[in-house]
Amino acid sequence: MSIEARAPNPERAIDPAPQSESRTMNHGRFHPARDRAFTLMELIVVVVVMAILAAIVLPTLSGLQRSGRVEATINSITNGVSSLRARSGAAVGDMHPQVPGARFGGAAGIFTSNELRLALHDQRAAADGGTDYLQMMSPPRYGFADMGDVDPFTFARGAGVVGLTRREDTGGVQLVPPPFAVRFDGHGRLVLGSTETRSQLVYYDGRGDGRYRTGSNRGNPHTGSNPETFDRHSPQFNSAHEGDHGRIIVPFDELETVFGVIVYPKADMLNQFTTFAPATGALRNEILERGQVVIFGRHAGAGLRTGGIE
Repeated sequence: MSIEARAPNPERAIDPAPQSESRTMNHGRFHPARDRAFTLMELIVVVVVMAILAAIVLPTLSGLQRSGRVEATINSITNGVSSLRARSGAAVGDMHPQVPGARFGGAAGIFTSNELRLALHDQRAAADGGTDYLQMMSPPRYGFADMGDVDPFTFARGAGVVGLTRREDTGGVQLVPPPFAVRFDGHGRLVLGSTETRSQLVYYDGRGDGRYRTGSNRGNPHTGSNPETFDRHSPQFNSAHEGDHGRIIVPFDELETVFGVIVYPKADMLNQFTTFAPATGALRNEILERGQVVIFGRHAGAGLRTGGIE
């Protein structure tokens, strides 16, 4: 038997698919441009979902930001007051010989709208820049000068602070807008006072002119200006209140001593102080409701604690 080699027969090649099958495949082809498009209804649904998510997330982020600013300011105050207490018992050598019987007055923290300044007792402080030393007055008074080796403890932008004092008439809590002071005596004990107890006030050269004005307190008529004009972060800030080296002027030389502070989210408060008068009414309630309270320990080593005010 012989095997005969045959050449491929082109007529026997695989026939193309029938015409009807070819038409079916053409109709079922994938069209990328047409199949990947969104309809108008789909776009509307996406936009609505994104708007709902933004409405939920943005207020939460804003609240976290405000809370973070308050916490950062509380940390600055905590660190500043702890440092202040440590410096309050520092030895200053012999008192000035022209001030017989005078004692070291410790240290004071000066609260402005933007920072906490650390100040040490100035034994040479004289009333109104004259020759009458404060501690020779009746009752004796204590002047304080900035510590040159310590930078101020700054507050976060958008965080406000008010001081807490006790009302002498009712015993209730009074809110005091800045400036005010926290003071520790030479033994590290917290000093509490009021405008009626001048020996417990803090006298501070807020203008940097070497004078301690013993009659410059909130009760004077000339102090009815807006405290917001002394806040560098406020849109109402008056650049005329910025002194040498960028330091904000303190408009009073007599400052109340406080037992604590309230730190609150100032940026979106419904109201703000318009004068240096104590906070009352709706503003007081809003600060008490939204603020974080920091109470200073009365004795050395007691530390700080936070809580609420009734």
